[in-house]
Amino acid sequence: MRLTHKQYHQVRLIGNAPRQIKTSSPFGGLRNHLPLWQAAMMPRTQTQNFRQRYDALEQRREELIARLAALDEKAHANPAHGRARTLLNQTFRKASLVQRAAVLEAADWLITVLDKASMLM
Repeated sequence: MRLTHKQYHQVRLIGNAPRQIKTSSPFGGLRNHLPLWQAAMMPRTQTQNFRQRYDALEQRREELIARLAALDEKAHANPAHGRARTLLNQTFRKASLVQRAAVLEAADWLITVLDKASMLM
């Protein structure tokens, strides 16, 4: 019973369980916790399975190692060169799959800085 304007009215509450929306969104289960109007606006993309994400990260790592090896002698003398190599090898191997993407971004940034710095020297 609910009190409204000095009167008691019987109110029947209709319980709607939250709809489970099957999604392949990169946002994962987030879609299930949003209001339906917001959930409808989120992109529905095809997510990759673990092996595809793993292979894509390994390929990106190999590309960055090739970029690092292609730098000139000035860049090889820089201490950041060793750090970039460490990021691409030890740190990358110790990180989880999600963290590996961030490690590759950091290595990419460091290689770009090395490349630009070697041009200025």
